Amino acid sequence: MEQKRSQITASHKEIEELQQELDRNLTELGRVISPHMSPKEVPQEGTVEQIRSLQGEIERVDQLISEINQANMGARSSSEEISQIEQRLASIEYEKNSLYSRIGVIAYEEYTAGEAKEEFSLIFASVLHQNARLTKAQKSLKDIELRYVAASVFERMTLRMRQKKIRREIEQLNKEREQLFRDAGKQICTTKLIRDIKSKTAGTIAAEYERLEKAYEALYKQLEEKKHDRSKNEEILSHAGVANNLEKRIEELKESKSVNEENLNRLYAELGAYVLDRPEIYQKKEIPELERTLKEIASCREQIEHRQYRVKQLEAEIKVEELRQFIERDNQAIERKHAQISSLEKEIEEIKKRVSQNSEKIEELKQIIKTETGTS
Repeated sequence: MEQKRSQITASHKEIEELQQELDRNLTELGRVISPHMSPKEVPQEGTVEQIRSLQGEIERVDQLISEINQANMGARSSSEEISQIEQRLASIEYEKNSLYSRIGVIAYEEYTAGEAKEEFSLIFASVLHQNARLTKAQKSLKDIELRYVAASVFERMTLRMRQKKIRREIEQLNKEREQLFRDAGKQICTTKLIRDIKSKTAGTIAAEYERLEKAYEALYKQLEEKKHDRSKNEEILSHAGVANNLEKRIEELKESKSVNEENLNRLYAELGAYVLDRPEIYQKKEIPELERTLKEIASCREQIEHRQYRVKQLEAEIKVEELRQFIERDNQAIERKHAQISSLEKEIEEIKKRVSQNSEKIEELKQIIKTETGTS
């Protein structure tokens, strides 16, 4: 019996799976037949419009998800390329700064030697002023060092403090002087004054600067294009409702699509079931997928009926076994009752016998009593 119950459980599971397959096939039937149905052939008015509306919404969500993913990939790719271009621009800028410093020093040497044009005087005015401050500071430091030799212990402490202060000042002036040469060199390169420098090294630097400038301009153009691409993709993401959490927005869209698909499949399934009972709707329509779908539906139905019938057989067999067990128990109960009756009848006979014996003894005793009374 337990084996039959296991078979019933397995059959129910198979029926459930077949029913799911049947539902899918009915849904497929509705999907296949719906485009070929006229308004008077649908079960309810507006069904076709509902189907088209849901189809359109599903397509819109798919398109939006695709656009979001593409825009996100585009924005990330642009950001990576922007970062790389900015690094390359920074590298070029570093190289250009090195050239600025070199050309600034070369031009300054020619200017101080009286070999440069008057236009350089404005460029190097700050350098000259800085040099004067540096020379003054260096002279002050030298004076302190000379005084330090002959100074007392107390004076040396004061001089040592001033010494440190001036050295820090000289260090800062030298750094500023380097920046001034760099600024001067940049001005010379950007104003084309580099062509007026006589040094051969200046010509080499000018060619290298020209090369770096062209590379910089090309990269900067690429940078602007990539920024534009990133901005465009970020705008797409913004219009698509993506704030900070792209995954959350995608999940929301997928959930919306899933709901629409469920509603669409429900309509298809209802339409499929409706059409299946009305073969006159599809018999004259030439639909390639229709025959295969109908065969699969017929196969599912046949298999479901076969398993349902088998379940009924197994349940009937189990019921027969259960009833037989009930009958066997009842027959055993009857036998027990009969045995009890036989036992009780035997007891009754014994009791009747005792009653009869006791009744006889009573009569005997009565005779004795009578005899004794008469004698007296």
